[in-house]
Amino acid sequence: MVSSNKPRAGARRFALRATWSTALLPLFGAGLLLMLVSGASAAVTAVPLGTATSFAVLAGSGISNTGPTTITGDLGTFPTTTVVGSASITANGANHAGDAVTQGAKDDLVTAYNTAAGEGPTNPIVADLGGQTLTPGVYNSASSIGLTGDLTLDAGGDPLVHPQPETYWGNVNPIGPRGVYDESKRVSEAFAMVFMNARGVEVRIARIFNTFGPRMRDHDGRAVPQFVTQALAGTPLTVYGDGTQTRSLCYVDDLIEGLIRLLGSEYTQPVNLGNPHEVTMLQLAEMIRDACDSASVIEMQPLPVDDPQRRCPDVSVALRELDWRAEVPLEEGLRRTIAWWRGQGR
Repeated sequence: MVSSNKPRAGARRFALRATWSTALLPLFGAGLLLMLVSGASAAVTAVPLGTATSFAVLAGSGISNTGPTTITGDLGTFPTTTVVGSASITANGANHAGDAVTQGAKDDLVTAYNTAAGEGPTNPIVADLGGQTLTPGVYNSASSIGLTGDLTLDAGGDPLVHPQPETYWGNVNPIGPRGVYDESKRVSEAFAMVFMNARGVEVRIARIFNTFGPRMRDHDGRAVPQFVTQALAGTPLTVYGDGTQTRSLCYVDDLIEGLIRLLGSEYTQPVNLGNPHEVTMLQLAEMIRDACDSASVIEMQPLPVDDPQRRCPDVSVALRELDWRAEVPLEEGLRRTIAWWRGQGR
């Protein structure tokens, strides 16, 4: 599973374009099974990738990089640990070399592959994929498949670009129930830039992605405080939709460090601050329930209108301009947050 902003040598005719979440193209025998996984609704149920979701590159026989290459997400190899050309790789994530994390991710990936294969083909596939656009589903063929042009993998979903760089202007409904919230952030940036350009006001713009930690309000509606308070109270944990929508959660200490570095810099364009490692809402609910040692059940409820399916920052600008990235693992951040809630007698 590879996601990179640099094409591999000899792969110029294979261009992955448009919006896509995760694509697995495993070859077996003389045939091909291609699975597209999307956070958006599709003709088939999205296949969860488990712990493999956070990996941009997951290899079993080593990695050879001709670089320079930038990837957003974790990098892992198992059981082979060889990474040729590692000096030319900028990875906005953790580097796992033959460890238990990578082994678990590979196991989850095999499970996802088998699950998708078990669903059977959902769309016809032609012998030559050149010029085709494949949407979420499972495709297989008993014969060899050719590729003589561009293949577009379109997983759909919201937002239209994933992960979201600072150059992405958004895809929001201005008159929906989230309209005031969404548009207030956009207009705030517009006001700030006008004051900088017209009046010379010193401006720094941080685009803060999902953040959590101690001292959050019990009932502010966000996932972490909701799941924690429900788990500690022994009440059902409320998960909306089918739980496959993802968020990227940054611990508050990391965010504050990023803000301090931004304020001390000379960079005046927007900067994403967040953790690029995604987790599904169902996975998050299970993690918090286990960390709280709770017997709460998980209760599924309808997905709210205009609720984003995916939220994940591209933090390459923060890494380049501020030498910043999120350091606190999700599990550790949750442990600290839950400990604070327990200390409040809640």
